[in-house]
Amino acid sequence: MDASSDVAGATTAAKRDEGAVLYAETHFARVAGLGVPVTGVPGMYGVRTAHDLASVRLLVVDDRALDGLVDLLTSVRTGRIAVFGQAERCAEAVQDRLGWTSTTTTSMTLRSLASRPTTVLPDGLTLRVVEDHAAGRRDAVNMEQAVAVAALADPVGVGDPGVLARDLTASMPAFRFFAALDADGVARATSGAGVFGSRAVVIFVNTGPGWRRSGLGRAMTGAAVADARARGARTACLDASSSGLSVYHQHGFEVVAETRRFSRSG
Repeated sequence: MDASSDVAGATTAAKRDEGAVLYAETHFARVAGLGVPVTGVPGMYGVRTAHDLASVRLLVVDDRALDGLVDLLTSVRTGRIAVFGQAERCAEAVQDRLGWTSTTTTSMTLRSLASRPTTVLPDGLTLRVVEDHAAGRRDAVNMEQAVAVAALADPVGVGDPGVLARDLTASMPAFRFFAALDADGVARATSGAGVFGSRAVVIFVNTGPGWRRSGLGRAMTGAAVADARARGARTACLDASSSGLSVYHQHGFEVVAETRRFSRSG
């Protein structure tokens, strides 16, 4: 390997380290209000939820957290635990001790929202705000309509649509959601963003069958990022499926880690 390759490799590693810190700080900003912070464990960020200290929302970024994580797992019953790929021993500990189901996503960060993203929808579609039933706006889409798109795009990942609709509605107003409607008023794609101070989390990016590779996913991601930017966010994070990676790269998101996401509901 020549010197230029060494420099390129070091630069990539440094960017990933910076991205990991940004992702971790954003994760903590998102969950901090949900419970009692877990402190004193290097490499681990999160909380025990206020209503049930046996439930957690954790992010583990490396294996420095192993001993503290193992101690914590003895009293954990439900929650969500995300583990970066470089924390292999921690992932094994969660799997061995809890046996929770898991999925794998790619954690990504966008270190600057200075540029306004492209949000132009394909012809025939209109961007609308997703709101709950009580909002009463004629131009709004209800959460059940939006979740129906997600269920078509990823039926396994969505699980129970009713539970997802309830959880997303409960995340408002920190999170704001959008849907693209066709001429018949049918939702064809969705996206959302939550803002926590200067940091944003992009979620719920779904494109219905028949609209993939049309630029719709890129436009909906742009809509979420633009909304976060307008609300004061300066950076953003998200978790991508393999099918969404190219879309997020187009918006400037960079890969931080491959992440195993363990969960169990109460």
